[in-house]
Amino acid sequence: MKKIITISVLLVATFSLKAQYITPNNGQYYNLDSLVLNSGGAVTKSAGTYFFMQDVKLSKTDTLEILTNETIIMGSDVELELTGFAHFNPTDSLKITNTPNQTYAAIRIDSTNSIIRKTILEFGEGIGIYDASPLIDSCTIRNNANGTRGAVNLFRSNATIQNSKIYDNRSSAISSGANIVSVPKILNNDIRRNVTYNGNRSQISLGTSGNDTILIKGNTIVGKYTNAGAIAFLPIGVVQVIIEDNFIDSNRYGIGMLSGGITSLIKGNTITNNNIQGNPNLGGSGINFAGSSSNTAIVTNNIITGNLWGVTIQNNAQPNLGDLRPSQESPGLNVIKDNFNSGIEYNLFNNTPDSIYAQNNDWGRLTKISSDSTIVDKTDDPTLGVVLSSPINVVTTSVNEAFNQNDNLSFFPNPAFNAVTVINKGQNDLSQINLFSLMGELVFTFDLRLNQSKILDVSTLPKGLYFLMYTEKGTLISKKLIIN
Repeated sequence: MKKIITISVLLVATFSLKAQYITPNNGQYYNLDSLVLNSGGAVTKSAGTYFFMQDVKLSKTDTLEILTNETIIMGSDVELELTGFAHFNPTDSLKITNTPNQTYAAIRIDSTNSIIRKTILEFGEGIGIYDASPLIDSCTIRNNANGTRGAVNLFRSNATIQNSKIYDNRSSAISSGANIVSVPKILNNDIRRNVTYNGNRSQISLGTSGNDTILIKGNTIVGKYTNAGAIAFLPIGVVQVIIEDNFIDSNRYGIGMLSGGITSLIKGNTITNNNIQGNPNLGGSGINFAGSSSNTAIVTNNIITGNLWGVTIQNNAQPNLGDLRPSQESPGLNVIKDNFNSGIEYNLFNNTPDSIYAQNNDWGRLTKISSDSTIVDKTDDPTLGVVLSSPINVVTTSVNEAFNQNDNLSFFPNPAFNAVTVINKGQNDLSQINLFSLMGELVFTFDLRLNQSKILDVSTLPKGLYFLMYTEKGTLISKKLIIN
């Protein structure tokens, strides 16, 4: 017994004596060269490359600034801990990499709102952010591995992560603890092929936000690994989140809101082909809601297509996909179509005992009867709640208009990307044809003679839903155009 106790004490002593350099915490300014001069060999330089041989800690009142293009090679298990202010903003790029075939410890940002720009972080354990709200901007974060933690891991952090490329990391691109409040802003990033270990994770995996609101906007999230989803929330606590204008493609599932306590706005996203696992019993939803009735959402103006399931709702979750009652602010206007598994189209599956509103959406069908055939609810199973739906072509918006299936005016392609060709195939000339945005803004106005066509350049328009309106024989006719 005595020998075992002695060995344990020696192990503790060895760990506590791990070599490191700590800046003196006296308000000093450092760059890489001054670290070489002052760190006693912890940081060295050879042939224009900097080597971190030992742990380096930037103390709270000190500053580290890197404004030139540099390469830093980290030693095995070496950590750079930033508790003081760090400002990385090279002309082109700062690369932080590792000794070949070794992994350095995470870059730790602790209790400081640092600015990290144009930095490549690779072959380490990623970035750990603790009690800090830094700006991570225009960075490349790739090929990092740290168990199941994210390449960017948040702990009580309100970090802004924007304009960055985050790809090929072992686990999630961005993660936070289920019960630890973090409120990131995740903006305009290119996030691809993360969760390379192919575990049951998502590329963005977040927990509670407390009373503040997480923003996930303008990102591209493309998958590769069959068990990995795109975005998931499974909080212990409450979440408020806006998920807007993201392109989400080729994941196991698109968005998973997986517990009660979540309040979300899911708007303007393109959620396509999230079917790569191929097993409809294990995933494949464009959006999945689960948990108690405190999981609520407004789902509007999304394109959800090519998934195994369009939208699935479980337990007692209560998303609103369109509610035209005057007291509500849920206009619908989603395109939910062509979501197939086992040869059957499943655009909405209400697997709850409660009613779900899903009015004013495009189900890819011309009538309510045909669109309802793609919806599973009480009509299919008496234990389920009813889906209160109506296709977009038979309802009215705030514009005083009449919808019909008049095909005298046609246009293609729809959805459109760069240009739309409009053709008058009717029996009369048409004057004052107007294209309105969803907010009622007039975008184009033009005339078309019989059998005449016109090409509209829509490449600069924001993506979303538009209305092409014209009058024929005294009737105002409106047709829907989607711009991606």
